[in-house]
Amino acid sequence: MADVRKFSLRYDAQEDRIAWDMEHDDGRRTRLWLTQRLANRLVKALIPLVEKAAAVPPGAPEQAAAVQSFEQAAAMSGFGSVSPVIPSDDAALGLVRSVQIAPKAPGMILTFTLGANAEQILKLDSPAVRQALAVLRGLYQAAGWPADFWPRWLDAPGAPETRAALN
Repeated sequence: MADVRKFSLRYDAQEDRIAWDMEHDDGRRTRLWLTQRLANRLVKALIPLVEKAAAVPPGAPEQAAAVQSFEQAAAMSGFGSVSPVIPSDDAALGLVRSVQIAPKAPGMILTFTLGANAEQILKLDSPAVRQALAVLRGLYQAAGWPADFWPRWLDAPGAPETRAALN
């Protein structure tokens, strides 16, 4: 199975879901659908992992927010340089039933389970995880979904538009 080369996130108002479009090294395209409930659980699991991976000096909790904001701004500095994934008519589709997160330095591996014996694996470096969170936050705002759990360090300048590509 080919690795994912790039992906895009979009909110689809008609479906009231988030579309996670992926382009694989072999040119195939996949669209995964995330419900609000699943997206909430995914984001709430990713945020502490991202925060834990940040280089916050021990015994300096007052500096944590500044470090998180700095790392978020650094991750976003290279954002948007890749064109978004446009799903083809023959793109494989799937409703994500669950997501397994495996921290793997310097990033994470997300395994999206679509049903019996069907899954999609996505390997992300740390900046891509932060970029995905920033885009998801924008999509929550576009959808009007409750978003009271987002950390303030995602308020970094240069927040992406709701339709964007990540690499």
